[in-house]
Amino acid sequence: MSDDASLPKTTVLKLLKQYAPPGTQVASESKDLAVDCLNELTRMLTSQAAEICEKTGKKTITEAEIMLALEQLELQQYLADAQTAAQEFKDLSTTHRAKQRQQKLSSATVDLEELERQQQALFEQARERMQGTQEPSQVTPSTEGFSLATDTSMFD
Repeated sequence: MSDDASLPKTTVLKLLKQYAPPGTQVASESKDLAVDCLNELTRMLTSQAAEICEKTGKKTITEAEIMLALEQLELQQYLADAQTAAQEFKDLSTTHRAKQRQQKLSSATVDLEELERQQQALFEQARERMQGTQEPSQVTPSTEGFSLATDTSMFD
């Protein structure tokens, strides 16, 4: 197997150390064998999942194709662990996205009350213009803390 398409050896060695009983030594040739075996397992699983996608006309390997590939490769004993890992990944992704949204909101320099005040002022100006009682105002809402697109090439 080519080195450019393989799992990082250091990652596999960390896994060996993590799951081996304390004090267990792993021979150098065993480390290499474990790396080769995991690379081959990954290749087989990916190839099977890609074949499933091809048969169903899909272009993206999803969780469903991986689970089906495990079954077709007669590796059903790993299905429960794979489903648990997939759910943990989904939960982490959801939590991460929620944290990113919260950080984005908390980093804005204009608070919600100020934004609401600006919105109400703009509504009032629009009402006055619609009623013909005011010329368009030069008052503009604050954009501090927000970035606006400045690419106008689509209007050329």
